Formats: sequence, structure tokens, C-alpha cells
Amino acid sequence: GKREFTNETIPRCCVGLSIDLLRILSERIGFDFELFEVEDHIWGSRQTNGEWNGLVRSILDDKADFIMTSMKITPERSKAVDFTVPFLETGITIIVAIREGAVSPTAFLEPYDYPAWCLILVFSVHATGASIFIFEWLSPFGLHQGKTPIRGN
Repeated sequence: GKREFTNETIPRCCVGLSIDLLRILSERIGFDFELFEVEDHIWGSRQTNGEWNGLVRSILDDKADFIMTSMKITPERSKAVDFTVPFLETGITIIVAIREGAVSPTAFLEPYDYPAWCLILVFSVHATGASIFIFEWLSPFGLHQGKTPIRGN
């Protein structure tokens, strides 16, 4: 459901890196701050009528002096408000197309065609055989399983 807003102060309502940084800046620079939530709970996007909503609207309407949050910097938002250099960047995003149906169990084979997989198999078998031969040949206990006479006897 929708949260009801009251005009009461909630001590230490917010915690985290941004709040810690805000407190340090407040002490060092010497300013007071008051935290509040925007009424529509939206980051800020341009509406069809050209007006902004959310956090961006609160800056444009002078309801807030600045915003400290993890907001995505987009070209459209950059035209409306000024952004600082991000102090923490976690822009990890994975975007995939929505697929209908099940993924084939052989989907991992699709990057290569049949002849390529045959070459990979032949090369792998030969490389494995050659590696085992070389390690056995060079190992003091491999080729003859340690049954060769000790040198000097």
C-alpha cells in the first residue's frame, strides 16, 4: 500500500554509506541538513508534457538543495540537473531479450558448427595424449614405474 506522510521527525531514519558521507561533509563544511522522501517515490523522469517528476522535480522546484542517492546518470537528466562525479559506481547491469519457451539443452554448442567441434575434439585428444606422454617420459617414476636400475650401481 501507499505510505502515509506525516510531518514528524524520525531520529536516525536512514543509515548507510551516503548518510555517513553526508554527516562527515556536514561536520567538515559546516551545514545542517534535513532528510525527506519525495512524495511520489520516483527517481525522476521526464513526462510527456515535458515536466519532471520525483527527485529531479524536487531539485528544480527548490524543495531540496541537493540529492545524495544512487541515481543513474542519464543524458536526459544531465540536461535538467548537474551531477557530481560519482563517488561510488556499481553500474553492474545485465540486459537480455525476453525469450519465450525453453532454452535448448544443446544451446551451449551453438557458437561453433559441427566441423569446428570435431577439430576441437581431435586437438583436445591429441594435446592430452602428448601431455601425458611428456609427463610420463620426464617423471622419474612414470615410464618404468621406478623399476629402472639406479645409476652408479
